[in-house]
Amino acid sequence: MKVRVSSLILLIISALFVYSTCTFIRLQYSFYLAAFTYVIVFLWALQSGLLIGSDFLHSPLLKWFFIVLLFSILLYLHGGSYQWVTFFAGYLHIVFWTLCFEIVALNFEDGEREAHLKIHILLMAFWSFATMRAINMYPLASRAMYGNTSMAMDTSFLHSIGCGGYGFIYGLVFISIALFCKLFRREKLGQRRILYIVPIVIFGITIIKAGFTTAIIMLLLSALLLFFYARTEKSSSGMLALFIILIFVLAFYQYFMNLIYIIGDAFGVDIFTEKIGKISSALDASNILQLSRFNYFYKSWTSFLAHPLFGSSEAGIDSQILVQLAYMGIGGISYVGLLHSAFSVMRRYIHKQYINMLEILTLFLTLFNTFNDMNSISVVFFLTPCLMLKGNVNQETDTTNEGIEEYESIPN
Repeated sequence: MKVRVSSLILLIISALFVYSTCTFIRLQYSFYLAAFTYVIVFLWALQSGLLIGSDFLHSPLLKWFFIVLLFSILLYLHGGSYQWVTFFAGYLHIVFWTLCFEIVALNFEDGEREAHLKIHILLMAFWSFATMRAINMYPLASRAMYGNTSMAMDTSFLHSIGCGGYGFIYGLVFISIALFCKLFRREKLGQRRILYIVPIVIFGITIIKAGFTTAIIMLLLSALLLFFYARTEKSSSGMLALFIILIFVLAFYQYFMNLIYIIGDAFGVDIFTEKIGKISSALDASNILQLSRFNYFYKSWTSFLAHPLFGSSEAGIDSQILVQLAYMGIGGISYVGLLHSAFSVMRRYIHKQYINMLEILTLFLTLFNTFNDMNSISVVFFLTPCLMLKGNVNQETDTTNEGIEEYESIPN
């Protein structure tokens, strides 16, 4: 009976994931419906014994969730009722999808888990083709769905033809990273490598065609982290590798911008060439505030400095972390604690260097963009770590080694 119940819960989780990521669905989002559904799944999993071996009820994740929720009340007190609901929904998505990951990690063998994951990858590839079709018709379609373009378009039409927006594109970035990690395992994949290479190519082309510069930067950064950081086993070696990567990026940032320019030119994505030109001009003039995005960052930062204890009712856009600080004051740091605690759950089951890499990229994304989209959150905290799992890691797993012996993911 337990196997049947667990399989049914996995099916429901998969259905919720499809609902979160399907580009053809115009989401009439209901915060109350999402909260109700998440609570039902949690109580069902708890009653069915699927959380045996988990410390979810006593985990730092829940503690940080309630801490950040407490500080979010400041948003309501400042009259930001809409922002409060939006932020709380993001917190809830993070907690729920981390819970779903742990349910899968504790209760399912490779076979059953991989069957569901392959279906999700296949669906994401199908939705990527739909997105590229929409972009071929309307070059700024994905950006229009995020409201990041002056082009007036009816997004309901874009949904009807399956165009993915901001959350979908950044979700593809993390899925691509997870597939790269699978390629770099010690195990011999043989002909199965094509099953990972093909979707990586499809997702990569979709990301480039969508025209989100930060997404391309994240892909380049992930390549550096995967080749030079994920190979390290000792913490000291890992910190040294991160420091070297940081210095390398800062020293050769102009080459990275030129590379993005070349990629955009090769794929005919004019917005890349336009944005790189603006960035280069602003840096040459030693005035980064010429860029609109950094003006938004600056507004959030100055708002935080003006009201560091209790926050204010004003903030810029983008930069989830800076917006949290602007609205909540110093309490906005609790959002970073929430993110870190979620990745700490994953470290019980997956080699820590890979999870550290995901956390670095997520913090990078939240520093330079918003991170409330249920699409990208479900991918980052559920599908991506599930793709990195190897084997059943139920109660008998020794969590003190953080999954190193079980995972064996460090390449030679």
